[in-house]
Amino acid sequence: MVTNRCLQLVEALGAQKGTVDITQWVSYFAYDIMGDLAFGGGSEMIRDGDANGLWHLLEAGQKNAVFMSHVPWLGALFLRIPNLAKDLKAFRAFAKNQALLRKKNGSPHKDIFYHLVSYFLLFPKCVVHHNVDGRGRDRRPAALSRRSH
Repeated sequence: MVTNRCLQLVEALGAQKGTVDITQWVSYFAYDIMGDLAFGGGSEMIRDGDANGLWHLLEAGQKNAVFMSHVPWLGALFLRIPNLAKDLKAFRAFAKNQALLRKKNGSPHKDIFYHLVSYFLLFPKCVVHHNVDGRGRDRRPAALSRRSH
């Protein structure tokens, strides 16, 4: 899998004329590898470039994600306001769609998705829930303190 992506990158770089933005190409390579490892494929940035504007969504969405990581209690509210974090919401919708496609189509190899699904089939009570209550408060400290008593 990685060898094929390396060969694809070398071929794509060889076909370039003039100045080459190696950072962009390595980023596309890394994204395609992550798509292969997580979802069994589905991303072809080396071949197609950023044909559907995904890279913009990834970069723009990170600004909102970084902000919300510093004030997690505000995240639930922040995501409910229609025009705020639209790039992050679009990227999350893309990621959800990729997961649904992977679930529907399967994978030619045992990717991360395979192992996560297998784990939750073996241990169905280990379901991950959001750790924020209805008022945006983080429930983890209260849960941890209850478990320690």
